[in-house]
Amino acid sequence: FGYRTVPGFPLVVLVGLGEREILAGWQRTLRAGVLAMVLFALTIGILAHTLIAQLGRREALASALSSGEARYRYLFDASPQPMWLRDIETRRLIEVNQAALKLYGYSREEFLGMPPEALYPPEDVERQRAFIRQRGPEADSTSAWRHVRKDGSIIDVEVTSRHFVVA
Repeated sequence: FGYRTVPGFPLVVLVGLGEREILAGWQRTLRAGVLAMVLFALTIGILAHTLIAQLGRREALASALSSGEARYRYLFDASPQPMWLRDIETRRLIEVNQAALKLYGYSREEFLGMPPEALYPPEDVERQRAFIRQRGPEADSTSAWRHVRKDGSIIDVEVTSRHFVVA
């Protein structure tokens, strides 16, 4: 409040603003700031919740993939059918199951260290290469072949090839 005397009159003029008028601008600024902080906190909360949910889903997916990998590994290793995997680009053998090791007589290291052609008698190698060239390396097929075991004996086999992509 402020006051002043009126010259020549026995009057005093009081001029004042109420508390509301004085604080109105400051309160608007304060409300805007509080609102901005609440919106910021809500945004951070939503982002944190989303991130935690994503991490939970990622962890669940990783667990499911790990479980799926364990099931695949068990089915592959426990299968009574000889099986192996070959990299289509390098043509190297990259995995072999116990049934193949038992049938062919090689250790895992020996089997994985040799070229696929080592499984064929020398006189069949060119025919096998021509077969792959003719059908393409990614084509699925089933065909009869002769294979050579570690002890040199020849066995008749039916080879089923399936192409798949390992991610």
